[in-house]
Amino acid sequence: MNRLQQGDVVLFQGDSITDCGRDRNFSGSLGNGYPLLIDSMFGMKFPELNVTFLNRGISGNRVVDLNGRWQEDCLDLRPDWVSIYIGINDTWRRYDSGDPTSTEDFKSGYRKLIERTKEALDAKLVLVEPFVLPHPEDRRVWREDLDPKIT
Repeated sequence: MNRLQQGDVVLFQGDSITDCGRDRNFSGSLGNGYPLLIDSMFGMKFPELNVTFLNRGISGNRVVDLNGRWQEDCLDLRPDWVSIYIGINDTWRRYDSGDPTSTEDFKSGYRKLIERTKEALDAKLVLVEPFVLPHPEDRRVWREDLDPKIT
């Protein structure tokens, strides 16, 4: 099993769930969500490892947006670990603005992120599957768009 090592850099990438209010004027800002919680918990348990956690999530992003900024916001940072949590906006835009992302575009865009990362870095990947809760009621229909993207 791969584990975090001394001095590793962990990069969180994604949309608003990752962004979670991070201050984009401060490169070390983790926001108020899961990246901050992971950093805090890991730092308490393993302070001697001196692992750096970075957050480059941007609210509203879709796979196409990640691809557009992948060089600067991922590859140039040279992380040892890359966590990607993206996809709900690729579904949501179909329902809130009539701007869908096809399943084919989602899968090929996601695959491109993985391939670019593996070609440029020796980073381990953590891929987080997007989900949608069935509340409010109108979110239930979102499954018809999201499910094909994540299977």
